[in-house]
Amino acid sequence: MLRNQYTAIPTAMREAQRWLLWMSQLPVSGNAGKPRKVPHYASGLPRSGALDSPADLARLVTFDAALAALAADTRYAGLGFALGPDGTGKYWQGVDLDNVPDRPALQVLADNLPGYHETSPSGRGYHSIGYGEKFKTYGSNHTGAEAYASGRFFTVTGAGGGGEPECMMGWVVALLAGVHSPSQAPTSPVDIRNMFGKQPLPPGVVPHPPSTAALSGSPELVTVVVPSDTIEDLRSALLYLNVDDYGEWVTRGHNLKCLGDAGRELWLEWSRNSTKWQDGYEAKWDNFQGTQSDYRAVFAEAQRMGWSNPASNGAKAAVPMPPWASAPEPLRRALPPRSITRYMPLARCWATLQSASMAWCRHQPAYAVNPCWRRHRWPCNRMPA
Repeated sequence: MLRNQYTAIPTAMREAQRWLLWMSQLPVSGNAGKPRKVPHYASGLPRSGALDSPADLARLVTFDAALAALAADTRYAGLGFALGPDGTGKYWQGVDLDNVPDRPALQVLADNLPGYHETSPSGRGYHSIGYGEKFKTYGSNHTGAEAYASGRFFTVTGAGGGGEPECMMGWVVALLAGVHSPSQAPTSPVDIRNMFGKQPLPPGVVPHPPSTAALSGSPELVTVVVPSDTIEDLRSALLYLNVDDYGEWVTRGHNLKCLGDAGRELWLEWSRNSTKWQDGYEAKWDNFQGTQSDYRAVFAEAQRMGWSNPASNGAKAAVPMPPWASAPEPLRRALPPRSITRYMPLARCWATLQSASMAWCRHQPAYAVNPCWRRHRWPCNRMPA
């Protein structure tokens, strides 16, 4: 019965050792957003490390093996297909059109999708998978149109599936690139139909001349998948950095770029704490290259500002995070980031006093016999008025 759901998947995809599975993960408490689709190898381990590396590719399995793992474990929400190089000089490509009913212009793109195409798990979008030449990444932004040839996986539903994998590079750089880029986007669905029509583009006709980098496949940043604990550590570390400083803001965007969508979510969440934030600033993410350093630079700078890395050997002896760093988001928004920096010396002083107070309590004879002291950790859990 489960196999019948995927009868539309082409043989070329079935025979490719590119398959994995995915689980649905709810957003972190207090953060709005749709559930994350977390990729897992058929072995049960989350997909991690450098994507498209030999170690990563060796863990991908065939369609039959992935389907068997899906049937054996109810935690999995569905199958996934890894995009990227296959070792022959060719690449598995993917196009993602999100929330199409609310974006009429994307419906025109959906009507002209090349490759194998199907509806997304939400039923409101479309995925298309192709095979051929590498092109630059057109990542997630406000347009809802995305295209990848590496460092990504697509969920596979089989719903409404049709078509065969083909090279989508020409279609992407000629049509989708113009919609994805605000400066080149057509103003209406009619403009798209007038420019491209319903038929494939004639050979050599490119309405939006692609850049040399787009056609040749400029060096792409390797997307790194890190554990959820690292994401939470980055979230806490960013609180120690001055988001109101433009140079700092841009630098951290470059640092987080290597994490893909997870990095973008972190950067946007941190950015919205700024008193200077305005709608539309999220488009800055598309300009980040991430070629100078990676997310570890965030940890290094935050430690310099007083943050304690939970993964370090001296974490237990390090200064704990200030109380407001773990406060609910509304309270953190009410406290400007520059105030956090201003009061850091006070926070370190209070942490030292708290630690000394706890040590004094434990050395008092009454502490061992008085349950009230042990239960309430008096006076160590008291905050100054």
